[in-house]
Amino acid sequence: MRQIHKFLSTLETPEFLSLQERKRFITKASRFFIRNGNMYRRAGQRPPLKVIFSANKRLSILESAHEGQGHRGEYAVMRMLKERFYWPNMWNDVHQHVRSCHQCQLRSTRKVEVPLTISAPVTLFTKIYLDIMFMPKAKGFKYIIAARDDLSRAAEGRALRDATSHAIAKFLWEEIFCRYGAIGQVTTDNGPEFKKAFNTLTRRYGVPQVSISAYNSKANGVVERGHAIIRESIVKACDGKVKDWPDYVPHAFFADKITISRSTGFSPYYLLFGVHPVLPFDLLEASFLVEGFHSGMSTTDLLALRIQQLSKKDQDLEKAAEVLAKTRLRSKAQFEKKFEHRIRVESFKPGDLVLVRNTAIERSLNRKTKPRYLGPYEVVRRTFKGAYIVKELNGNLWKQGIAAFRLLPYISRDDSRLQDLAGRIEEIGRPSQKHITEFSDLDSSDSSEESTSNLEDVFYEHISNH
Repeated sequence: MRQIHKFLSTLETPEFLSLQERKRFITKASRFFIRNGNMYRRAGQRPPLKVIFSANKRLSILESAHEGQGHRGEYAVMRMLKERFYWPNMWNDVHQHVRSCHQCQLRSTRKVEVPLTISAPVTLFTKIYLDIMFMPKAKGFKYIIAARDDLSRAAEGRALRDATSHAIAKFLWEEIFCRYGAIGQVTTDNGPEFKKAFNTLTRRYGVPQVSISAYNSKANGVVERGHAIIRESIVKACDGKVKDWPDYVPHAFFADKITISRSTGFSPYYLLFGVHPVLPFDLLEASFLVEGFHSGMSTTDLLALRIQQLSKKDQDLEKAAEVLAKTRLRSKAQFEKKFEHRIRVESFKPGDLVLVRNTAIERSLNRKTKPRYLGPYEVVRRTFKGAYIVKELNGNLWKQGIAAFRLLPYISRDDSRLQDLAGRIEEIGRPSQKHITEFSDLDSSDSSEESTSNLEDVFYEHISNH
């Protein structure tokens, strides 16, 4: 651009290796003219566009068009500038300037997802999920604690007055360990009550706890997805008297246990005990579930009948595990198809700057005015489970890991990038074909032969004379 400016000012032709290069230069230069010391680019029937050389001036124009006009998007800023100014690689500069705006990044509505991890348990109660749900205070109770097996989906729960570590440890010992034996792994959230309870359980019984990262409910979804079902069944059973909900907690968990699960094809009760539960209407209606049982049976007959019932349990457990694995793989495929444009596979490296999704405000009523992302922060490392440890830019570490789906890359605005832009092609933020097509019509009249033919004739006449 500076060569063209010098040529238009002095009509001194730069040195070229071939006549073809010289002609190309003349053709390009014919699209510009100088008036009152400023260079302009012809735009056909539209007003000429002022050529901006100074990098600082370009930055000032970009700030006025974006920050000064209500933080408009790339398309709006580009259209605004395209009607007034010209410089090489303008689209790249607009694209980079808008996407690196700090306030726009904090207010971004963009969300990302990470590929699901499939759990494939093969035996009962080797892995359980533990969580606490809040309930309206009634009869001194405020919480329901629930633990659900990963394979059978069997859930145990009870009402709690206080969600203390002592109450949690007591529940695990009485409802889980004393009924099903030692547990291979317990997945919980990062609540302090869970940490303190498992410090005792781990020290006494060697129970390993896996804590999920904050706001990562998908990682504890096996138990959390059942919250709504348990809560709704309790509230409906109260028949309008919600203050009686603690009385219906055992009923709700028993009803959940005898209900056939779509993901396994069996009820949790059947997978646990190898028989279908006998319910009151089975006795009243003499269904086949009680066929063969009668008063006065000998011990051998009773044992033979029980053996027949239990003989298929191992096979059914294998079938349930197979069906569960297929169901979860199918759910994973559906998830990845649904969010194919939001799933991020690549990981962050130590030193990368990131924004953290402000998940805490997403359900608040006044969330619309609060920043949707916080930061920037610096990535320290990636944990074995896929969460990230980050720190403030002053070096202070976050105490908890952050789930990958809550992170977005932070795009810093490097003002030095705007230096010496003339004639240089930027690789950062190259526009898509869609954007190129949208803006191509803006330049369609710039190379009009009618508007430049006379000027080219003057240039060629000047060259021939020199």
